[in-house]
Amino acid sequence: MRRDVRRKTSTVRSPIAPVEMPGLGSHLCFALYAASNHMTRLFVPFLQKLGVTYPQYLVLVVLWERGAQGVGDLASLLRMDFGTLSPMLKRIEGKGLITRQRQATDERRVLVDLTPKGLSLRKRTEQMLGEFYCFLNMPLDELTDLKDRLHHFVKSAGPKESPALPRKTLKLVPELVASSIDADSGETGGHESRVPEVIANGDKPTGVGEPALTVIAPALGNAIFNACGARVRALPITEAAVKAAMKA
Repeated sequence: MRRDVRRKTSTVRSPIAPVEMPGLGSHLCFALYAASNHMTRLFVPFLQKLGVTYPQYLVLVVLWERGAQGVGDLASLLRMDFGTLSPMLKRIEGKGLITRQRQATDERRVLVDLTPKGLSLRKRTEQMLGEFYCFLNMPLDELTDLKDRLHHFVKSAGPKESPALPRKTLKLVPELVASSIDADSGETGGHESRVPEVIANGDKPTGVGEPALTVIAPALGNAIFNACGARVRALPITEAAVKAAMKA
């Protein structure tokens, strides 16, 4: 006997009011994307006179401005990841513009510095920049204002970064995560809450056993999940895991 199965449908209403779909020219993201591409196309022919690419040029600018830098410092200043920066540094080194050396006091730290050839390239660059700004054919005050507005946008747009976590808290997080995953299967166990409620009031986890798991530590919540990445964000932190970490 055949049965008709009726599926119930529910309408989910978003608390955010819908907005009219803007055209391509009204998208801020496209305006920034198009401006970036346009600037690069204009700038590349001038960089070819120096024999470097645009990302390589940015590395040299940092070294001309600040002197020798660690690879980590360069990655932070240039907003690049190590996977992109490391091979690029190798190519710049191959051009004889920089050196890479491990520090005697800390072999884990690689220091990047300019060679005499890299230093001498600065003079040619200063002349090239003068030619480039003339080529742009725009008032210098407008270009300066645009630069300042873009810096403000990068600094202000998006969620604010959380302050650094206390050392005790940072030591506790890996133990919580490790205890929440089965070592053999990688599956998470039972849990009471996937996102712990956070109260900034000291650095000792308390309140274990409450329906919504409470971990008391300054700036713990978003800072932990942002620091540990997307996989950790989805992990449940169980009551048992907290108790085990507190006893350790």
